[in-house]
Amino acid sequence: MKIIKLFENWDMKGLKLNLGFVETEWEPQVKDSEAAWEMYVELLTRIATQPLPDNSGMESSALESVYSLFGITRGILRKYGKDSIGFAKIAIIVLN
Repeated sequence: MKIIKLFENWDMKGLKLNLGFVETEWEPQVKDSEAAWEMYVELLTRIATQPLPDNSGMESSALESVYSLFGITRGILRKYGKDSIGFAKIAIIVLN
């Protein structure tokens, strides 16, 4: 299921984000939703979204996983280009 369908199923037409230092509203287009889904899968399957208990796992592996998100995000931005400008605006803020 595409992410845009999830929004529609919940009668959501957009998303308002307040990151503390910036606030924006986002009404995703099809390409925004596709790019966001790719990023969601990458984030969900990495240590970046999971707790790393003390004395468990390797910190260097966790850092490498988080670091790789920068290149992955840039790849997604290149792949979808100007057709996903809404996603790009949010992704660039998060990267910076």
